[in-house]
Formats: sequence, C-alpha cells, structure tokens
Amino acid sequence: MMVERCIHMCKLGNRHSVMFLALDVDRNIRTVASKSESDAIHTMDILQWAMAETCTEIERRASLWAQQGVDHALVFTLWL
Repeated sequence: MMVERCIHMCKLGNRHSVMFLALDVDRNIRTVASKSESDAIHTMDILQWAMAETCTEIERRASLWAQQGVDHALVFTLWL
C-alpha cells in the first residue's frame, strides 16, 4: 500500500507544496533526520536529506568528473 505524505515547505511561495509518494524517499528522509514513522517531517528534514544526498553523489562521482576534466584537457591540447 502506497503511503501518501504531503509536506508543506515554507517560503516557496503561495500554496506550494511537495508531495512524496515513494516509500524509500520517506524512509531515507526519516533515517537522515533520525525520525520515527510517527514523527512529522518538516522542511528542515527535507533540506538535510537533500544536502546529504548531494554530498553522497559528489563523493561517488568526484573521480569520474576529475577524469572527464583530464580527458577534456588532453583532447583540447590535441586540437591546438
């Protein structure tokens, strides 16, 4: 059964909201924010989760991006 949670984010503008329908996203937010199933999720919890996900992706992909930069520099010098 899909659990629907509507989370209102302040200061986004009039009547904006974010709705999470995926259980794994809800679970990940709760894990990062150290919240139980019964605790309410707030804007700060979502921002904390988003920043944690961003840091994880940077750590995961940093070597790939570095290699792309090296490859680009090599190709660029070959074209000169």
